[in-house]
Order: sequence, then structure tokens, then C-alpha cells
Amino acid sequence: LFDCSIFAMAEGEEASLASGTAASYRERVSGYSLEEDAARRDALGLASKPDLPPLTQLEPLVGVGMLQPGAGAESTLYLPVERQEMVSAQNLAVAFRRLDVMAADAERTHIITDVVVLESVGDEPPLTINLGAKYSVVKVDLLPESQAENAAPPHVWLCVKSEPAGECTEAPLVDLAVVYGSVAEGDMAFDMSGGFETLELPPKVRDAYGARIFVCLKREGSGATFAEQIAAKAAAEAAAALDSAADSIAGSSVGDLEKELEDEVLDTSLTPAQIKQLEEKRAAEARSRAIQLEAHEEAARQEQYAVELRQRLEDAIEFREELARNNDELQVRAWSVLSQSADPLSPLVADPQGSGGDGFDAERAYGDALNGVVETEEKHRRMASEFERVTRDLQSKLDEKEGKAAEIYDTFRAFKQQIALQAVNSRSGKGLSKKEIEAFTSDERARDDELSKVRLRNTTLRMALKKLELLLKAKDELAEGLHVVDYEQLKIENATLVEKIEDRTGDLAKLRKKKTGSVEVLSHVREKLFFTRDRVAETRLQLANLDQVLGESRDALTRIKRERDILKRANAGHKNDQGFTKSDKLVLDFENRKRTLATAKDKIQEARDKFMNLSAYVEANGA
Repeated sequence: LFDCSIFAMAEGEEASLASGTAASYRERVSGYSLEEDAARRDALGLASKPDLPPLTQLEPLVGVGMLQPGAGAESTLYLPVERQEMVSAQNLAVAFRRLDVMAADAERTHIITDVVVLESVGDEPPLTINLGAKYSVVKVDLLPESQAENAAPPHVWLCVKSEPAGECTEAPLVDLAVVYGSVAEGDMAFDMSGGFETLELPPKVRDAYGARIFVCLKREGSGATFAEQIAAKAAAEAAAALDSAADSIAGSSVGDLEKELEDEVLDTSLTPAQIKQLEEKRAAEARSRAIQLEAHEEAARQEQYAVELRQRLEDAIEFREELARNNDELQVRAWSVLSQSADPLSPLVADPQGSGGDGFDAERAYGDALNGVVETEEKHRRMASEFERVTRDLQSKLDEKEGKAAEIYDTFRAFKQQIALQAVNSRSGKGLSKKEIEAFTSDERARDDELSKVRLRNTTLRMALKKLELLLKAKDELAEGLHVVDYEQLKIENATLVEKIEDRTGDLAKLRKKKTGSVEVLSHVREKLFFTRDRVAETRLQLANLDQVLGESRDALTRIKRERDILKRANAGHKNDQGFTKSDKLVLDFENRKRTLATAKDKIQEARDKFMNLSAYVEANGA
């Protein structure tokens, strides 16, 4: 559940990134920058994953561009792209090293459990007295070197708390990230979430780098705790939704049960006379409601009729004004025609007192036409008033008939209800219950409503059928007088449409062929994707095996290097003991001297033997 929600959140963030530019994206409701959103998205994605080994060392990096950590170190930096490409802007990153859990001295290696920020001025060292003996300052200033001469430049340091891994009692830090935010003072506080603790660097750092910089720390187990909280919250919301649905269902069931029980109490507790009085009272109330409803409907009809009459009156006034305008235009045109057709020397034009036969006839014709128009308007007005009177009479008769029908229907329904109340079951001898009577009444009312709808539908269909028959008859009459030219014209149009259909059919075939090719390419790409995924999985497995072999080889190499160093030291000692063995002349001289010494020893031995013999001879001769 948590992973799904995390992916959904990540997809929502990616969709919002793709919907506009970076500037518009920064102005979203969330208030976070691109880098802050990317950091939050990565933190949410890593929350449910296992923690990496703890951190053992921090190395702040200050420089230009995208800062790269040294060999064996890692760095997580969310830096704006424009700052990566600038060669004049200083950037800050924090590299870190992790614990080698396979090392022999892993238990004695110090791991980081806390990070704080300290400030100092000039040559004064940062104060760590209040922090404790386990805290140590990282001797790298977070601020870039200032070009301006300042007798007491400010400094910002990171101070870490470390303990041996085998003796650590606090949750160690397992991840660290540096996030660049906006420089505006009024921006909302950034929280990386996902189990990270967000630490904003002091204002001196913001002034030096031109951006708010956050150091986000993640402790061991905090990601799993965050994931569990999210999952528990989602489960609680789902359970609450289920409980509310169950409560609504249970409430409706209880209400229906209470209503049924109330009906049963009414059926068993009231006498037939009381039931009859109650039914008569309800019938009277129903009739009064029906009368009120009819009165309301009648008032609505009258109002609608009045609106229609007002609209017709406005239309008639507009039509009269239009006729008056047309009359004025016709009079002007008639006068212009009469003026152009008359002889310039005629008495009608030249002498207004004279008399002309043509002008007099035209004026008389014009007057007759005007009288005809007035008579036509008067006739139309009389016919409209007559039709309106007939309409009112028919409407009043219809209302009267409808009122009588409604009254007869209510009387008949009350009569049937009384008969139902007096009805007795032939088997049990009991009368009908109120619930059964209401069921019969509702069924009858539903059937009556359906009957009225069917009648109305029948009338509508009959009128539509009559219109269609008239239309069909008119078409038949028109078809009889269809000319050959019209037939040829239809043939030409038909041929044109056939050509268009063939063109569309060709285009459709091309599109189908193109779609088939696209589907084949897509299938090939999909198969290739699956194959590539399998190859990537195999390659990752091989890479993991090779990493394991590489680790073992590195351990063996380290052991061999140690043995090599021991042998080198022993060889150096033996070389020191050799003395003159490195010189061939000394060796030859040593051999010559050795042979000479052996010869001298032999001569000495011979001389001693000769001396002994002579001594013995002298002693013997002397005796």
C-alpha cells in the first residue's frame, strides 16, 4: 500500500513538472523549488527500502560547478542546473564515507550519530564545550574564501558526534543530502520528509552562496518508521470509510425494521372503526393535497399562458412595426416610380393644379392596396381574437373535465380503500393489514401512471405517424414529377460520392497497413525491452557476483601485500647482512685471501710439524 502511494505521489510530481516551465512550477501551491521537490520525491521513494551502512566521515566540498567527491566517497546534491553551468558561482556539497561492514575492524570504526552546525569569527575556534567529548569539528570551512579584506572573517563548521560501531547506543546516520532552495525570505520552510531531518544552514551561508541550503540527515530506521506511519494512516482511512458505509447500511436496515414494527403495531392495536377513521382522514388529506397540487398546477398553467400571450403580443407589435416600416419604404418607392414614369411636361408634375389620368389611377390603386392591407390586418385580428376565445373556452372545459376526473378518481380510490378495509380473508378470517392495502394502492397508482404515460405516448406516436404519412405522400407526389435532368444530376453526384468512397477506402487501407506496421514495431520493441530487462537482470547478478569476487580478491590482495611487505623487510635485512657480496672484486679478493689463508695455515702446520720433529731430534741427540 505504501509503495503504491509513493509511486502515485512521484507520478503526480512528474506530471506537474511536465505541465509547465520551471518558473511556473515554482509558483505552484506547494511553494517548493524544483530541487526541493526532487529531493522530497527521492526521499519518499527510499523510505520503504533497507537502510545503507552508517556514515563514518564527512568531507565538505566548496568549488565551482557540479562538485564530485573523491574516490570511495559519496555525495547527494540537489543543485539547480543553472548553477552547475556557471563558472563564477561557488557551490557547496558534503561528501561522506560509509562503514565497511566486511572489514575486520568494523566494530571499532567510529560511526556518526549526530551533526550540528557551529559558527565562529576570525581565528577563534568553534565552541564545542556544551556539546560533549564525543563531538569533533570537521576542519573544512563551509564558507568560500572571501576576496574582500576582512580582519575577522566569519566561518561555519560542521561538528559530528561519533562513537565506535560496537559501542554505539544511538541510531546512526545512514544518509545525508544537501538541497538548494530559493533565496526568498518569505518562502515556506522546507521539509524533506521520508524519514529525513532537515537542517537549514545559517544566514551567512545563504548570503555567501545566494541560496538557502539545507542539510538533510536520515537516521537508521527512520525511513521504515515513516513508511509504517503512512501505511497505518492509509489503513485507518480505509477502515473509517468501511465503517461509515457499514453504519449507513445498518442504519437504513434498522429504520426499515422500525417502520415495519410500527406498521405491525398499528395493525394489531387499532380497531376496525379507528382504522376506517384513520383511512378516511388520510384520504381527506390526500384529496386536499391533490386539490392544492391541481390549484398549483392550474396557477402555473395560467402563468405560462399569460407569458405566452405577452410574448405573442410583443411579436404582434414587432410585426406591426415591421409592416409600418415596409409601408413607408413602399410609399417612397411608389412615389419615386411615379415621378420617374411621368412626363416632365405633364400637368401632374408641371402643374399641380392640373389633372392627369395616369397619376390619378396610380393614386387610386395605391389607396386600394392600402385599404386591402388594413382590411387584411383587421381580419387577422378578428381571427386571432376568435381563436383565442375558442382556446380559452376549450382550456376551461379541459380544466373542468380534469377536475371532475380527478374528483371521480379520488372518490373511486377511497371507495376501493373502504372495500379493502372491510375485506376479510376467507381462510384466516382476518382483515387486510395496512401494509397490504398501501402496497395494493401503490401498485394501482403505478399502473395508472404507466397507463397515462402509455396513452400520452400513443397520442404522440399517432401524431408522428400522421405527419410521416403526409410527408411520404408529398414525397410520392414529388417523385412522380421528377425530371430526367434531376435524375442525371443525382447520377453524377452518386458517381462523385463513389469516387470519394474509393479514395477514403484507399486511405483507410493505408492507415490500416501503417497501423499494422506500428503494432509490429511496437511488439518488437516490447520484446526487445523484455529481453533487455532480462539481460540487465543477469548483468546485475553477474555484477553482484563480480563485486563479491572483487571484494574477496581485494581481501586476498591486501593479505598478499602484507606478506610481500614482510618479505621485503626480511630481504632488506638480509641484504644489509650481506656486506661486500654485492661487489665482484671484493668477492674475488675474499676468495683469493681465503685460498692464501688456507695455504698459509698449511705452511704453518708443516712448519710446526717440522719444528716438533727438530725439537724431538734435538732432545734425542742432546740426551
